[in-house]
Amino acid sequence: MRRVAFSSAKRDRNPGRVQHGRGVVGRPRGVEGGGALARGGRRRAGWAIWTAALSLLVPGRAEVLYSSSGQFIVHSRHPTAPTLNRVAEGPRTNQLIRLQPATVVVACERIKAAVLAELGLRDQWRGKIHVNLRTATGMGELPQVTGRQYLDGWQFSITTPDELPPRDFVRAVTAALLLETARRTPGPHPGEVPWWLIEGVTEEIQSRVGPALVPPETSLAAKIGNQIGQLDARPRDVVLAGEWAAVRQWLRERGALSFERLSLPEPGDLRGDSAVAYRMSARAFLLQLRRLPGGRLLLQRFLASLTSCLNWQTAFLGVYRQFFPTLLDVEKWWTLSWRQLAGAGAFEPWSDERALAGLAELLQAPVLTQAGPGEPVRQELVPLAEAPRRLRPGDWVRLARIRQSQAMAVAARNRGEPGQLCRELAALLEEHLRRLARIMPGPNLTSAGGRAVEKVYRDWARGVAEIEARGRRLAEAMNAGEAVSRVVVPKEANQ
Repeated sequence: MRRVAFSSAKRDRNPGRVQHGRGVVGRPRGVEGGGALARGGRRRAGWAIWTAALSLLVPGRAEVLYSSSGQFIVHSRHPTAPTLNRVAEGPRTNQLIRLQPATVVVACERIKAAVLAELGLRDQWRGKIHVNLRTATGMGELPQVTGRQYLDGWQFSITTPDELPPRDFVRAVTAALLLETARRTPGPHPGEVPWWLIEGVTEEIQSRVGPALVPPETSLAAKIGNQIGQLDARPRDVVLAGEWAAVRQWLRERGALSFERLSLPEPGDLRGDSAVAYRMSARAFLLQLRRLPGGRLLLQRFLASLTSCLNWQTAFLGVYRQFFPTLLDVEKWWTLSWRQLAGAGAFEPWSDERALAGLAELLQAPVLTQAGPGEPVRQELVPLAEAPRRLRPGDWVRLARIRQSQAMAVAARNRGEPGQLCRELAALLEEHLRRLARIMPGPNLTSAGGRAVEKVYRDWARGVAEIEARGRRLAEAMNAGEAVSRVVVPKEANQ
């Protein structure tokens, strides 16, 4: 990739101004802080507007603009078309917009600020992103994002038509930013960013910031600075009423795509109504990941580990192993999570019988056994009280955290005694893990042994045994009640 440089280009400390090869686009010489209009300098204001109007008649040449941070470089065969329109940031829909160099540099900085806020990152960019505007030749053209590695690091390129729906442009810039973030960490692999993460972040920042991410054509503001109104590169968060209500309604009516579909989308999943379903599911999946303990930090680690793994699935399991030992566990968790999100906190209530059956499943643990050397490995269920002694410490900690989350989910659906038992099981797991962490520090508890650990295991087994006994008594009482009702109801009916 050839790097373009202009000898007359200057670095400017004013983030509100835009620079290009033929000089600095900002305040005209002699106008300080836009004071001409504010102080009644009619001659200077009239001269500036007259100059801008005359520039409408001057044919433009190719233009190269630099964003305020210097990360984005916009290349266009045609300069920003001068216009006397004022700055206007009214609501817009997904109708086509025309990209102009002077507004694209502002849009890129706004999108970057929103992405950094979403991931909880600081602006520590290393790779430049070139945005190449080309004349649109037809409907349905999509931007292309590529990356190339040089001796001094990565550089990225976005080749986009100059007329397209605003969301397509936001998604392309988001993809380039996520790639740049992932590839800051050196590694043997280029770093594959999953599509669900790109779509999820795009949906989230568009819903949080709104259409102001891509400003409309306001080139007069860029030409004469604060006299009319200068473009601000900082995004302003807005509250879009009903945004999450629409997502929840969609999930309730149509459900979410499976984790497998999110991981490996088909071409048909990204077009038409299927694309809306994919975006809704990706955004909900991202939200639920962020709600995990340390969710934002885990997302940052996930991006940083992509270059160390052959594919993103391996990196995902490596970062989230405390919650998801396998991809199947991710699928199970996601199935439960999106149903919780669809309920918006008002979960579908479970009967005592159903909640008690859920508790019985939680009190079992899958372990792998082998009868002898050369024998096949089989999976069997053992009582949860025995799991700490049958599993390696790290595997037990991951299973305990999954069981804790599942117990709280069942408790949220049942306000009776079965739900109370699930809440007590979750609290018992929390206390057990806290005691283990004090004895064996480290995320995976790689060592075990000693009297202190044995005491923690005995206390754990005694607490689980008490919950199991109360669950059995409750099941017996419920079964006895059903037997009585089968005898009593016919007698009352005969009377």
